[in-house]
Amino acid sequence: MVRALGGSTERYFLKLDCWHILDLSLFRRAFPKTPWIFLYRDPAEVLASHAAQPGEWTIPGYLKAERFGFDAQRLAPADLAGHRALLLAGMLRAALDCGEEHLVNYSELPDWGWTGMPRMFGLNPGALEIERMREVAARHSKRPEVTVAPDERRVTEEIRALSEMHLEGLYRELESRR
Repeated sequence: MVRALGGSTERYFLKLDCWHILDLSLFRRAFPKTPWIFLYRDPAEVLASHAAQPGEWTIPGYLKAERFGFDAQRLAPADLAGHRALLLAGMLRAALDCGEEHLVNYSELPDWGWTGMPRMFGLNPGALEIERMREVAARHSKRPEVTVAPDERRVTEEIRALSEMHLEGLYRELESRR
């Protein structure tokens, strides 16, 4: 399927959803020589982002909660923030098993795109390519007409508490391994 979607190009990048980290072993068996990364972010910022604009995968029932290590039936039906925090905790636990050489913190972007990434993926971009990457990185990925600005989303006290309860220890562990 990847080759069919990639066309005749010899090399291409495959971007997966964050929750595919639970299926990393499957992708590693399919592409054993392919370099890869797990891009992660401060979990309170992730929760704030999904509170403002929820991803489809965060809707209860879209993904099986058991795969992420929790029983969705134990949550109140209206506890969307708690559901998201537990999904994210499952992903962070899976990421801890993937090896520190593959961990990239979102805070390293966009510079990592023209420094660390080319080395990791065996690329050697020239000055013009790096300049083009800088231009693209200055634009919002989903709305290119918008210039990237610092994230204005507010981390509420509720989000901070959820993050501290379920995610901060996992996040600190990822950071210590990076």
